[in-house]
Amino acid sequence: MSMKILQVTPDYYPEIGGIERHIQAISAHMAARGHTVFVATMAPRVAAPLREVTNEVTILRFPWVGTAVYRVPRGLLSYLRRSRDDFDIVHVHNYHASLIPIVALARPRHMVVTPHLNDRPHSTVAQALHHPYAVVGRWALLSAQAIVCISPPERDRLLTRLGLPADRTQVITTGVDVNRFHPVPRSATKGDLQLLVVGRLEPYKRIDGVIDALALLPPTYQLVVAGDGPARHALEQQAAASGVGDRVTFTGHVSDDQLVDLYQHARVLINLSTAEAFGLTLIEAVATGCCVVCSDIPAFRNLAATFPDRIMVVPQGDNHAASAAIEVMAQRPNEAPVELADYSWTKIADNLLDLYGRLVYAAEGDAPPYAALVSHPTPISTPVSAGDTTVAGGDGTGRRE
Repeated sequence: MSMKILQVTPDYYPEIGGIERHIQAISAHMAARGHTVFVATMAPRVAAPLREVTNEVTILRFPWVGTAVYRVPRGLLSYLRRSRDDFDIVHVHNYHASLIPIVALARPRHMVVTPHLNDRPHSTVAQALHHPYAVVGRWALLSAQAIVCISPPERDRLLTRLGLPADRTQVITTGVDVNRFHPVPRSATKGDLQLLVVGRLEPYKRIDGVIDALALLPPTYQLVVAGDGPARHALEQQAAASGVGDRVTFTGHVSDDQLVDLYQHARVLINLSTAEAFGLTLIEAVATGCCVVCSDIPAFRNLAATFPDRIMVVPQGDNHAASAAIEVMAQRPNEAPVELADYSWTKIADNLLDLYGRLVYAAEGDAPPYAALVSHPTPISTPVSAGDTTVAGGDGTGRRE
């Protein structure tokens, strides 16, 4: 039995980030199983059609008003109200945006929320707005029939910070395409001392700390920064001023195939971010046999406990500790297989569909067995670059987690 599902998210392809990647993957997998899947999002910074179909997923892009950081989509609320009875499930993402209250106001038949709640606001303005928004945010979250957290630390934050009922929340993690992200023997690759950063180039990601740590390492260590964003120019200047400009390569946006290749050639992924709900880049690195040095924040600490041989946490702001950890992890054998079945997109999409089915059919008695909701059990691959109808334009910035 198929369902009609609407995913609501601030950003989606061609914008690339951790949340965007998560929604693109689960949407494609759900569509491949015979469900009708729509994605409602705000228009990206690059030119793109307001409506298109990619990987059997229909994308609806709404113009927005506001600043680049604080945006409100025009027409989304009225669309949700008109189509209230059309969708079995409306799943809205990202507590830090305006969309969860908008969806709550529309009162869909079955509302699911994934907050992707970070450890702390990313700016002084965001910090000031957090307390008044918490009142609205808590009301909107309580309007949902289910709240899905992508990590245990995120669930803990919701319960303690917003006082949400524990029985309304559950953890369904985000994941990795295990069919694409896989290891190769490092002895067969070039650049055995290549370091890697993957992410949006924004201040809270603390890529400046990675450059400072690189300056403490021998010249044999080279750094590749995959991603783009507003901090790129400042980071390029910092690298030059620190005397490591010739050891740092800024790639800008990369395709999935390019990204997998970068992971497979790197010895260590470095992620010193100060606030994350999960750690997608950490899982991608582990999947490709790349060790990780990361900041000691709850989401990363949780993954380090799961993969202690592959992930090492360091105190935030301690560049000397980071450089020492990088040298240790660069020499650590990391080619033994790692069990990642729980992080596969197939498993995650299945878990979400099971939740959706129980919500949809609860009023009619016991939910059907999950097998009744699955039409195509074969795993599929979902490259980020899927779809070819996007028109080039804007600043071309690609964003990852």
